[in-house]
Amino acid sequence: MNEVKNKSYIECPKCGEQATIKSASSIFFSAGAILWLAGGCLLWIPIIGWIGAPLAFILGTIFLVIGIIAAMIGGAVIQCTHCNSTYNLTKTEYKEFKKNIK
Repeated sequence: MNEVKNKSYIECPKCGEQATIKSASSIFFSAGAILWLAGGCLLWIPIIGWIGAPLAFILGTIFLVIGIIAAMIGGAVIQCTHCNSTYNLTKTEYKEFKKNIK
């Protein structure tokens, strides 16, 4: 029987249950993209949107730049939904995890 591997899950170091793993850069890229989309929608709302849209675009750009920096130096975050614990992986530990999955 073939073993199915889910690449976005890892075993929690504390309780041993299945935990999610996210790279630090993907979190910032997602926030940046959402802020850019929100800014585009805010452009169509008079007064409040005209003030909020530039702020959303500026924050979105900042998050995208932080995402690029995090891709170069950042690691990953492990979040366990069973025991509600969070762990940070360094870049070398995250690279080792990705290498073992393939």
